[in-house]
Amino acid sequence: MLEQRGVPTATMGTFEFEALARLEAANRGIADLPLALIPHPLGGIHEDEVIRKADLALEAVLKAVPPLMSERGPAATIFTFPGGYEEIDAHYQERGWTDGCRSSRRPRRACTTS
Repeated sequence: MLEQRGVPTATMGTFEFEALARLEAANRGIADLPLALIPHPLGGIHEDEVIRKADLALEAVLKAVPPLMSERGPAATIFTFPGGYEEIDAHYQERGWTDGCRSSRRPRRACTTS
Protein backbone atom coordinates (compact mmCIF):
# COMPACT_ATOMS: atom_id res chain seq x y z
CA MET A 1 0.00 0.00 0.00
CA LEU A 2 1.17 3.51 -0.74
CA GLU A 3 0.82 4.58 2.88
CA GLN A 4 3.22 1.90 4.04
CA ARG A 5 5.77 3.01 1.43
CA GLY A 6 5.72 6.56 2.79
CA VAL A 7 3.57 8.11 0.05
CA PRO A 8 1.24 10.76 1.54
CA THR A 9 -2.28 9.43 1.10
CA ALA A 10 -5.77 10.34 2.20
CA THR A 11 -8.45 7.70 1.81
CA MET A 12 -11.83 8.95 0.58
CA GLY A 13 -15.10 7.79 2.05
CA THR A 14 -18.31 8.89 3.69
CA PHE A 15 -19.00 9.50 7.36
CA GLU A 16 -21.36 6.52 7.24
CA PHE A 17 -18.36 4.19 6.87
CA GLU A 18 -15.84 6.01 9.09
CA ALA A 19 -15.81 3.34 11.81
CA LEU A 20 -15.25 0.59 9.25
CA ALA A 21 -12.47 2.56 7.54
CA ARG A 22 -10.68 3.13 10.85
CA LEU A 23 -11.04 -0.54 11.81
CA GLU A 24 -9.66 -1.70 8.45
CA ALA A 25 -6.77 0.78 8.64
CA ALA A 26 -5.89 -0.43 12.15
CA ASN A 27 -6.09 -4.07 11.02
CA ARG A 28 -3.60 -3.29 8.25
CA GLY A 29 -1.17 -1.58 10.61
CA ILE A 30 -1.92 2.00 9.54
CA ALA A 31 -4.20 3.22 12.31
CA ASP A 32 -3.14 6.83 11.65
CA LEU A 33 -4.29 6.69 8.00
CA PRO A 34 -5.75 10.11 7.13
CA LEU A 35 -9.39 9.92 6.09
CA ALA A 36 -11.08 12.45 3.83
CA LEU A 37 -14.76 12.01 4.63
CA ILE A 38 -17.87 13.58 3.16
CA PRO A 39 -21.61 13.14 3.81
CA HIS A 40 -23.36 9.98 2.66
CA PRO A 41 -24.79 9.00 0.14
CA LEU A 42 -22.77 9.40 -3.04
CA GLY A 43 -25.14 7.63 -5.42
CA GLY A 44 -28.65 8.48 -6.50
CA ILE A 45 -28.27 12.21 -5.92
CA HIS A 46 -28.92 15.22 -8.14
CA GLU A 47 -26.05 16.71 -10.17
CA ASP A 48 -25.97 19.85 -7.99
CA GLU A 49 -25.44 17.67 -4.93
CA VAL A 50 -22.67 15.73 -6.72
CA ILE A 51 -20.88 19.02 -7.42
CA ARG A 52 -21.32 20.17 -3.81
CA LYS A 53 -19.95 16.86 -2.52
CA ALA A 54 -17.02 16.97 -4.95
CA ASP A 55 -16.12 20.39 -3.54
CA LEU A 56 -16.41 18.98 -0.01
CA ALA A 57 -14.22 16.03 -1.01
CA LEU A 58 -11.49 18.35 -2.25
CA GLU A 59 -11.62 20.32 1.00
CA ALA A 60 -11.45 17.08 3.02
CA VAL A 61 -8.39 15.84 1.11
CA LEU A 62 -6.62 19.19 1.48
CA LYS A 63 -7.26 19.08 5.24
CA ALA A 64 -5.99 15.50 5.52
CA VAL A 65 -2.83 15.84 3.40
CA PRO A 66 -1.02 19.00 4.69
CA PRO A 67 0.19 17.34 7.92
CA LEU A 68 1.74 14.59 5.79
CA MET A 69 3.25 17.07 3.39
CA SER A 70 4.86 19.06 6.20
CA GLU A 71 6.45 15.87 7.56
CA ARG A 72 7.59 14.41 4.23
CA GLY A 73 7.76 17.34 1.82
CA PRO A 74 5.37 18.06 -1.06
CA ALA A 75 3.67 14.96 -2.46
CA ALA A 76 2.96 16.36 -5.90
CA THR A 77 3.12 19.34 -8.19
CA ILE A 78 0.24 21.72 -7.66
CA PHE A 79 -1.39 22.98 -10.85
CA THR A 80 -3.52 26.10 -11.12
CA PHE A 81 -6.17 26.37 -13.84
CA PRO A 82 -7.60 29.88 -14.06
CA GLY A 83 -9.45 28.88 -17.25
CA GLY A 84 -11.66 26.41 -15.40
CA TYR A 85 -12.76 22.94 -16.44
CA GLU A 86 -11.95 23.33 -20.15
CA GLU A 87 -8.35 24.12 -19.25
CA ILE A 88 -8.20 21.16 -16.87
CA ASP A 89 -9.53 18.89 -19.61
CA ALA A 90 -6.89 20.15 -22.07
CA HIS A 91 -4.12 19.61 -19.49
CA TYR A 92 -5.20 16.01 -18.85
CA GLN A 93 -5.70 15.28 -22.56
CA GLU A 94 -2.22 16.59 -23.46
CA ARG A 95 -0.60 14.30 -20.90
CA GLY A 96 -2.66 11.21 -21.65
CA TRP A 97 -4.04 11.17 -18.08
CA THR A 98 -7.57 10.38 -19.24
CA ASP A 99 -9.51 7.73 -21.09
CA GLY A 100 -10.29 10.32 -23.76
CA CYS A 101 -13.64 11.38 -22.32
CA ARG A 102 -13.96 14.98 -21.32
CA SER A 103 -14.61 15.63 -17.65
CA SER A 104 -16.65 18.65 -16.72
CA ARG A 105 -19.57 19.74 -14.64
CA ARG A 106 -21.80 19.42 -17.68
CA PRO A 107 -23.56 16.07 -17.87
CA ARG A 108 -22.84 13.93 -20.89
CA ARG A 109 -24.92 11.10 -22.26
CA ALA A 110 -22.12 8.95 -23.67
CA CYS A 111 -18.48 9.04 -24.51
CA THR A 112 -16.66 7.01 -27.10
CA THR A 113 -12.93 6.96 -27.52
CA SER A 114 -10.87 5.89 -30.48
